[in-house]
Amino acid sequence: MLENWCWSPNELRSLSKHYSYLSPEFKQTYLDSADTKGTTQPPEQIPDDLVDSLLKTKHVNANL
Repeated sequence: MLENWCWSPNELRSLSKHYSYLSPEFKQTYLDSADTKGTTQPPEQIPDDLVDSLLKTKHVNANL
């Protein structure tokens, strides 16, 4: 029951943040990693289309 509050779009957006925005060290680690060479820092907040996808898949395994 207590985890149901986190499935609202506003809560998902407020809880999400890319780790590279937490500190300059994390940002540098992200930019130095092999799979992100030559890219820029991703958006800080979760994109709206990903929030929509998460909400659509909330009950996928409910019947198992």
